[in-house]
Amino acid sequence: MKFNRRELYDLVWSEPMTTLAKRFNISDNGIRKHCKSMNIPYPPAGYWAKVYHGKSAEKVPLPNKYKGKKREVHFREPDPGQKVDISIEPDPYRERQKEIMEACGDILMVPEILYAKEPIIIDTKEDLRIRTDQNRHLIKNPYKSKKGPTLSIHATSPEFADRALRIFSTVIKALQFRNHDIAIKDLMTFAVVNDEEMKVDLVQRIHSGKDVLSFRIYDRSWGQKEIKDSAKIPLEEKIVQIIAYLEIHSEHLKAERIRLELERKKEEERKRKQEEFEKRKDKELQRVKSLFTMADRFYHANVLRDYITRFENFLEETDNVSEEALTEIKWAKHKIEWLDPFINAEDDYLDEDDMDELLYEESKPQNSRNYTSWSSSTDISENSWRMKWLYETLK
Repeated sequence: MKFNRRELYDLVWSEPMTTLAKRFNISDNGIRKHCKSMNIPYPPAGYWAKVYHGKSAEKVPLPNKYKGKKREVHFREPDPGQKVDISIEPDPYRERQKEIMEACGDILMVPEILYAKEPIIIDTKEDLRIRTDQNRHLIKNPYKSKKGPTLSIHATSPEFADRALRIFSTVIKALQFRNHDIAIKDLMTFAVVNDEEMKVDLVQRIHSGKDVLSFRIYDRSWGQKEIKDSAKIPLEEKIVQIIAYLEIHSEHLKAERIRLELERKKEEERKRKQEEFEKRKDKELQRVKSLFTMADRFYHANVLRDYITRFENFLEETDNVSEEALTEIKWAKHKIEWLDPFINAEDDYLDEDDMDELLYEESKPQNSRNYTSWSSSTDISENSWRMKWLYETLK
């Protein structure tokens, strides 16, 4: 399709660029480039929002002077029966703004005069009045003697204080209409959207040498988002941008919070399994140690049992059986029964701690079979099992 300069001018002022871009399968930036090359003015940002809300929007006339060589543009309109692949990715903020404008309508329009009914607006108005001398032009509220929580508004001039109150009041109404809310905590203001709290404030500050109002949205992870007065569009016409950003950002925060919560639960589950594994491991180690202990007790009991048997045989062979020797043998057999895990006889003097000391005390010299040498623990001449006469015989 061909469009001359006048036809292209009428086209771009008849529908939003995004709509035209989809129809003609071209990017909106491509249409703007054609307009610039042919000195054709096109609607500025916010123009269609004004038109939608019934507000007066200035239409820039087509300049008569044009010395360029380009006289017409060619747009290819797709076949109605053909599916057109639009390569332009949808802007989630624009889509959300469109949805909000359709749902909220006049709620997004900032009133020219503030009719404060909400307690928080009334209290903030009073707070601004008493905060600085410049704001004393605001009439004191005669209906309240005690001031409640106030919004985070920082404005130093009467004009900007009034604007800030009207803008914040509109933001609150729009949020509540969208089932959201505003909360005051620790003297700070929070937008509560989708159960997510985002700190916000409205400040008067200097930008490019001029005073502007700036609506700021804070977040620890994402930094700070600022929506402010611009050269052509005041903040009053950006309420929909504020609401759209708060909603989309809250969705990001919620998704991130859910992700972190899932990670936290996974980490807790991992730790729980690790702790459970360590406990089971400790139990297994204790069972193995107990097994070793029983085996050591059995081994040493058999070693001692074999020794006593050989000792008895030795006494008989050497005809040295005596009452004293038999008493010692009886005592030794009882200790062997105390040590043997299959018998586990009780002892009047020794307990499990004594058994551990006998079996595992590292301070005592150990022989090749890992048990304490009798000759090293007691002088051989004082050992009842190697009595002096026996020692002399063995020599």
